[in-house]
Amino acid sequence: MIFATLLLVTTATTLFSTNTLAREPVYLGVGGKVSLSNWKGNNDGNSDAYQAAAGQLGLNVSVLYKNFYSGLSIQGGTFDFKDGSPDRIDKDGNTLPPPVDGAKVGRSEFDLVAGYYFWSKVSLFLDLKAVGYDWVDFEYKRTSYGLGFGVSGFIPLSDKWSLYGSVGLVPLRIQSEGKKIGDGAGTALTFGAQYKITPHGHISFNSNFQNHEYNFDNEQKQAYTISSVVFAYNYYFSL
Repeated sequence: MIFATLLLVTTATTLFSTNTLAREPVYLGVGGKVSLSNWKGNNDGNSDAYQAAAGQLGLNVSVLYKNFYSGLSIQGGTFDFKDGSPDRIDKDGNTLPPPVDGAKVGRSEFDLVAGYYFWSKVSLFLDLKAVGYDWVDFEYKRTSYGLGFGVSGFIPLSDKWSLYGSVGLVPLRIQSEGKKIGDGAGTALTFGAQYKITPHGHISFNSNFQNHEYNFDNEQKQAYTISSVVFAYNYYFSL
């Protein structure tokens, strides 16, 4: 099962605890993040059949107007699986032979988010998401995409510190070479803390836990668990 690491949601969330910025009618946030991620997975229900760790880099842009926010987030990294790896299902429904020496798999995420604060510290949001998988040494790529939804919120601790979190769900369509090869669904949980260095410069630390389940049209299945520790910096200014 899968849902995004919604950095642009959680950083926009904590802006409401910053009175200086909250008075601005419209502002823009730009930033970057680095994360250390661990990807565990199995094919057809085999427990923890493969595992790899990798660093990931990401960028995001967000816009906030009154209680509405929106933004774009991208991130990615390459996971080097040494003992086992996710099965490759081609566009014709064939399960390709697993690489003998493991595989390097590039993973990228794209999120286009829109949300609204229906309550003072809690928002609901929609997330148009795409996840790309690229087997580096093989001519095989796969994409999962869908429209999800979730809830995020924050707790101000002081003028400098805030806690935040988000949880969400998204159904997914799986494609390879432009052809549908299956469906999936996913969830994720993010929680962390943000510190205001200046009225416009913020740093944040969070933990993110994603679960992915894919059901392919050839009756094959895959399940992933991706856990990440994330450090981010964001800068906000009025438009």
